[in-house]
Amino acid sequence: MATYRGENPLSRAIKDDARGVVKQFVGIMKQIGNIAINEAKTNFKRQGFMDRSVKRWKPRKKRDTGRAILVGPADKGGGRLRRSIKRISVSNKRVTIGSKGKAAVYAGVHNYGLKSGRKTAPFIMPKRQFLGPSHTTNKRIVNLIKKKIKKGFK
Repeated sequence: MATYRGENPLSRAIKDDARGVVKQFVGIMKQIGNIAINEAKTNFKRQGFMDRSVKRWKPRKKRDTGRAILVGPADKGGGRLRRSIKRISVSNKRVTIGSKGKAAVYAGVHNYGLKSGRKTAPFIMPKRQFLGPSHTTNKRIVNLIKKKIKKGFK
């Protein structure tokens, strides 16, 4: 009977393989996140949310601004909300996409149509969804996964 000190070479190889698989899954999750980010940013160009078809955003009350909906004046950082869409976290099981920075404060108000404004004059912001699950995004993700399976996760 032999006694070995240290780690079994077979278990080390299995652990190394497992780490490699986890690393590949994290890479795939990053790609999935990029798909979702690109789709959300494209919704700003569409001026609506793409699910199976484009759900147009409600127009502004004042139409004379000459700029797109959800894009503030250039002197106040126009496009800040669109630029704020980032990967918040990523693991081998999940990727979270959201807004970071100053825009995160009002991103949910616009995306979900929540109460906004000052305490003395609150109002309900019209829902102008730009981020969330959609048929189009899911289809692109499924295509990515199929492609990765065909390539053997390489």
